[in-house]
Order: sequence, then C-alpha cells, then structure tokens
Amino acid sequence: MASIDELKVNFHFMDIEAKNDILEKCLELCSKYEVSAEDLVDQWSAFAASHFNTITPTLAALELMEHRELIKQQQQLRQKRRYLKTEVKPALTTEAQTPETVKSKKRHRSPEDDKENLPSTSALNISESFTYHNRSNPLKVLLSTAYTTKNISRNYNSAVSVCVKQYGPQSNWLSVEAKYMFEKPKIITTCINEIIEYLGHSLIKKYKLENPQGILQLTGNIVTFGRICCNPKGKLKPTSIQLEYSVELGQGNRISLNLSKLPSYALFPGQVVAAVGEVIHGNTVVAHELYSNVTLPLSLEEIKIPDTLEMIIAAAPFTFNHNIAYEPLQDLLKYAAEKKPHLLVLTGPLLDESHENLTDECLLESYDSLFNNLIDCIMTTFKDLTTQVVIVASQKEIFHVPVYPTPPYVSKNKYPNLHFVPDPSMLDIGGLIVGVTATDVLFQMSREEISLGRSGDRMSRLVSHLIEQQSFYPLIPPKLRVSYRLLEKHATMDVTPHLLILPSTLRYFIKDIYNACSNSLSKAVIGEDDESLTPCLNNTEDKTFSLVLLMYTFLGPILCLVALGILKGILGLCCCPVIGMYGLGLLVQLPRPLDQYQEKEFRHCPVQYDELGWPVNPYTGMRTVRAISKRSEFFLNTIFFLAFPLATCCKICNACCNSSSNVEKIKFDVRSIPSKCMQECRRRGPSKMEKKKKKCRLPKPHVYSDSDTTEASDTKYVLEQLRKSEQSLKVSLLSISSI
Repeated sequence: MASIDELKVNFHFMDIEAKNDILEKCLELCSKYEVSAEDLVDQWSAFAASHFNTITPTLAALELMEHRELIKQQQQLRQKRRYLKTEVKPALTTEAQTPETVKSKKRHRSPEDDKENLPSTSALNISESFTYHNRSNPLKVLLSTAYTTKNISRNYNSAVSVCVKQYGPQSNWLSVEAKYMFEKPKIITTCINEIIEYLGHSLIKKYKLENPQGILQLTGNIVTFGRICCNPKGKLKPTSIQLEYSVELGQGNRISLNLSKLPSYALFPGQVVAAVGEVIHGNTVVAHELYSNVTLPLSLEEIKIPDTLEMIIAAAPFTFNHNIAYEPLQDLLKYAAEKKPHLLVLTGPLLDESHENLTDECLLESYDSLFNNLIDCIMTTFKDLTTQVVIVASQKEIFHVPVYPTPPYVSKNKYPNLHFVPDPSMLDIGGLIVGVTATDVLFQMSREEISLGRSGDRMSRLVSHLIEQQSFYPLIPPKLRVSYRLLEKHATMDVTPHLLILPSTLRYFIKDIYNACSNSLSKAVIGEDDESLTPCLNNTEDKTFSLVLLMYTFLGPILCLVALGILKGILGLCCCPVIGMYGLGLLVQLPRPLDQYQEKEFRHCPVQYDELGWPVNPYTGMRTVRAISKRSEFFLNTIFFLAFPLATCCKICNACCNSSSNVEKIKFDVRSIPSKCMQECRRRGPSKMEKKKKKCRLPKPHVYSDSDTTEASDTKYVLEQLRKSEQSLKVSLLSISSI
C-alpha cells in the first residue's frame, strides 16, 4: 500500500516538489488502481514528458492521466483476465503444493524488494486446450530409421544407470560464471582471425597444398585460404563473393572470389575455405579448386553403455502459445515414466521470451519461481527411476542470459540425476559422444547458403557444413546475440559426435552424415491443431509460400494485362494511332460529337464530320484527326485488356436481347450539327471570342443540308433581305426624283 512518504521520496528522486493536495490525489490514484508509489511517479513522468512542457504535477493533469492511462490499463487488465479461469490452478503442481491466489508481481528497483514480494506458490492463470485433448492420433510414428523397431531388442535393463557428463576436461566446460559482453572490436577480430588461421592451415595440411600466400602479384597461380563473406548490406551471391584473409596471411584484407570455373560449390557466410586458382587484375582470384572439409574423426574412447540405450529427446516449446498449462510436457513426462528410458534430453527454452502469456498481468509469480516449479515437477516424475534428465539451455529463455553460447541453467533444488548443460554441448554418455544444441542453426544457414551442382538433399548438406567446419554455429555475421570469445572456445567440436541433435523448424530427418547419426527434431508443440506430440513439419514457410503464390496467381495476370494496355497506349500516342484507337469503340461510344478539335492547329476551325459522324480534317476532309483526347485514349488503353472481355460479353448479351432494334438509332444526326451552327452564326453574328480567334486561311468546305426546317428558314431570310433591298431602292429612287 502506497503512503505519502513513499510518494514524497519518489517525487524527490525526480526533482519534483509536490504539494499536499497533489500527494493526496496521487495516494487516491494508487489506492484506486492498485499501483505502487514508484510506478505512479514513473508513469506520471512518462505522461508529462509526452503531453506537457513541465513535469510538475497539477490536479487537472493528474485527472487527465487518469482518464487516458490508468482507466485504459485497468480495462485492458480486466479484458485479459476475462479469458482466464476464476479458479486459480498451478501449472504442473506437485502433490505437496497447494494453489492459492496471489497478487500480481510488480517490478521494483531494489532486488531485496523483489524477494520479499515473491509468492510462495506456483499459482498461475491458465486455460485448457480442447483441440489438443481431442487429437486423433497421439504418439504417431512419423519417421523411423532403416532398422525398424522389430530388429531392436526391447530386453534392455532400465535399472542400469548411465554416466552423463560433458565431453573434455572440466576446465573447457562453459560455466554459469562465464563472462560475456564488453567485447571490443579488437577482441572480435582476434577471435575470427584465430578461427580462419586454425581451419585454413588444417585444410592446407589435409589436402597437402602448397604454402598459402596472399596476393602479391597482378597475375599468376595462387594457393590461399580465408573466410567467405559478402557485401555487408546484402546476401551472399555468386557474383559478389569475397574472401577475407587472416591477419598473418593478408592483413585481414578482402579479395573478390570468382566461381565461374567451378562445376559445383556450396558456400555460406563465415565458411573457411582453401582456394587454388589464378590471380587476375591483382584483386580477384579465379578459383579452380575449392576445399572446405576438415572433418574430425570419431572419438576413440571405448563405449561403455548397455546393449540397447533408450533415449527420449524433445525440443521446446512444451506448451501452446495461448496458455502456460504445459499439457504436452505433462504427456511427455507420462510417456517417459511408462517407458523408463536411460536418458531424457529436453532442449530449451522452457519459458520462451516470445510467449504472449508471460507478462506481468497474466503471470502470478516470478519467472525463477515458475522455472523451479517446472524442474521440480519434471524430477518428481523420475524420483524413483534411474533415468538421467539433461536440459539444454537456450538464449530465448526469459529469465536467462540472452547470449550464445548460453551458460547452463541453475535451479533452487538439486537432483542427482538432473544435468543442466550449456548450448551447445558435447555430452559423453559412457563413451558415446552426443552433440546437442537448442539453436535452430539449420534454418538460419538455409537462408544464407548458395550452392551449384551439388548432388544430394539440402538438409544433409546443411548438416555437413557444421561437421566440416567443426562448429555448432559457423555463420559469420551471426543472426544471434553472440559472444565471439565464448563462440571460439565453447561452440566448436573437438571430435565428430556419434549422435548430433539439431532442433529446427525445417522438416525432421534422421541421416548418417560422416558416420554421425544426425537427428533434426521439429518443435514438440507447433500449434493448437497439432494431431500429435510427435514432431511434425512446421508449416510457417508453407503458409508464406501459399500467400505469395496466391498473390502471383491473381495479381500477376492483372499486372500483365495492364502492362499490355500501357504498351498499346504508348504505341497509339507515339507512332501508330490505328493501334491506339483499335477496339475503343466497345468501351465508349464512338464516333461522338466534339466541341472543338483536339489538335491545337485546328481549334480555331469549326468541327467538320463525314457521313458516318467521324471528325475529319477541315482542310482535306480525311479522318486524320483525333476522335478523343490523348489522355482519355491512354487511360482507355490502360484498362483495355481488362475491360475488353467484359464489354464484349455485354455487347453480345445486348445484341441477343435487342436483336430487332435498328443499329442506326444510336447514331447522332451528323448533318444537323454544322447546319445548326451555321444557322446560329447567321442569326446572331460572330461573338467577341470568335472575332479574337484566328480565321481559316483556306475556304471552308461547303456544307449542304436538306432539312425542311432549315430550307424554310433560309427562304424566309432571303425574302426578308429582298424586301429590305426593295425598300432601300425605293428610298434611293425618291431621293433621285426629288433632285
């Protein structure tokens, strides 16, 4: 509960001197909306910085913040809790735990305050997944090796305990106290340089090549090695590949690598290769041969395990993204308790940082407390068994360090058969070497690799890159938050493992690659509609491909038709008017009367038409003038190939419905247009605008009209003029006679 003193301290920390009425108002807000004094002051500082020019609080400003921020947050919190169960239920609770309601966790600046306010139970608000419980084929076998389960003896002794430890001396193990961060560019460069030097000289020695050298001459043969890299702003392309030397070989400089002479290759950024070729122009190496395989042998240690080693391996996530009930994990533990394997391997994260429910509003206990409860539940399942449980850390863990390689987890309770290992790890199980990682390196490499002429499937090639480069993560630049110092020391393979576990969103597989049984696991949980806990193909890429295919299916033809229409319009405007006007009569009514000519040189002349109603040249009488404007013609041509089929169908339907109608009805009276214009000109005379216009130098063509109305009007006009002339002559004769 907030107090006046706490509010004063927090306001003083922000250099704000709050008055008593302000403090009372803040205390009221804290009590009403259940926020701490520290949170309220922080929220006021953020609100004032974005809405006012000062951070000094006033009553009006606090009321404004209440309406815009606090009320909205309270409504959002109620909206989220509406979908949660009213009965608080613990996730994966043990028998000794009793669920009880606790207050939501608040964030404090002091670690001591966090410890005092942590709940003592694992109470969580969760919802059930009905689709998961209604799946039809749980635990369906989707893939098996060449040796089926019928050929494997099931008479193994589950009571025999196997020895599990990390491979190599303990001094080389990645511990919790490992330092990561604060890496200067010089340290990063040194780490990358040591990787290039080690793998480069290993390639030279393995393939018995000549002494490597940097580019010292403009032309000639050369043997060299370096790291594959590309333009920092783009992806790897066959035309933009560069080779980065080590400091000792070429002072870390880069040269262009020409692959045109190679029949096949498979490259990715960060790969160390040895090249045999020739130098051209002093800065380009045309590679004739390329070497990248420095595979290590298998371990020579004697394997001391039972005849049949039973292992269960599962990859995170272990719950659905809409709840934190961990139902799939419970089923997995139940299955493992029935099978009683020698080893259970779980790859993190257990609490994924991207999970939508792992927020302060939905989670009613700390992340560490939830993690410890999960571990207790897992180990309670195997408390009377000899099963060894191995949990691989992940940088995606919400409570763990976000760095790769990732140090192992630490739990509150200790168990003799529980082993927390870093990511990645080389496990020694009675002489059987198992390489395991929780990072989806295959998916990341699949987006960066380029290849040409390589036989075999792509998944095998991706795994072979890891074994050939002796690394769990050979990509440089990395797609993860990487510590290069730890990467050089703890992400390499000292030997080729007997079993290689690589969780991935790509398709699952089991393959023998360089005598290593490589196993790619899909996620244990993919979505609510999954039919089984057994891994299956992640369809994220398929959905994206389907969406792109749908767009191309509909938008592609439309864009092509529009492009053809634009081409037709350009041809009609530039070189061939016949092409531009072809077919436009179906889209608009042609011919049509014009107010004036579209050409500038004829706009001072009256519009003349031929017998069919088309405008003609006022001087030649030919159809060499435009019937519509250039802008209208280009627009109609742009949509021509889209609207032409529809217009054709409409015309056919109209012809079928009105087959007896006369086509001449749609034509306008051509002859009446010029005759009416001439008649108006005779009656009212030329207007002021017409006087300003430039007159035609050539005589206007004769226009004849046989209209009865026009003939009567002309006759009347002639008779009137004759009468006026007669009167004028009479006046003249009278004047002459008077003289």
